[in-house]
Amino acid sequence: MTNGKVWAESSFLRFPLTDTLPVAGGGLHNDFQGGSIYWHPSLGAHEVHGAIQDKWFSLSPELKNILGYLVTDEEKTPDQIGRYNHFQGGSIYWHPSLGAHEVHGAVRDKWANMNWEKGPLGYPISDLVNKRQNFQGGYIELYRGTPTSHCNYYETGCDIGISHPPSPQECIRRRIYCERQCKHWDEWTDIYANCMRDCEDLFKICCPSC
Repeated sequence: MTNGKVWAESSFLRFPLTDTLPVAGGGLHNDFQGGSIYWHPSLGAHEVHGAIQDKWFSLSPELKNILGYLVTDEEKTPDQIGRYNHFQGGSIYWHPSLGAHEVHGAVRDKWANMNWEKGPLGYPISDLVNKRQNFQGGYIELYRGTPTSHCNYYETGCDIGISHPPSPQECIRRRIYCERQCKHWDEWTDIYANCMRDCEDLFKICCPSC
């Protein structure tokens, strides 16, 4: 039972298909006709079902290990269109026309800092592939040879995509272009500040000796 909500307010889980079974990491779970409930001694019990459960079950063992245990039931997004479950190490978001996609690590941190799906990027439309995750309004990318906290998003125009060391002049040109793109937002907003910080970080990546 997840805080009394599932059985008291919902019938979508219907009848159990399994007994209570152990899960790696000290937890327990039951499978039902309409979903599953997972329990952990320090996190409590949470349900997962439908497309989000299907997505979770389809992930590689490595990604499942990154996500860890559920920390929420399936919840509605503020726009009432999408759904999500948060996990210890990430989230899975679902949209009726975009499907379910997992988000974790520095990409999730950046997306959250940009106000999740309510921000300019919108919902995820892909998982993380080759250090890049696509969203409705752009993408977030992890840059090679840098800490994973160095992410960038489409609207800044800062996607350097370095395949060979550019010249200092080229790096400066890209920084100027990047900062111009930041001016799409009001200077007092967090998005503007984050955009300018990304420009500075990416300039340092582009030209470490500058």
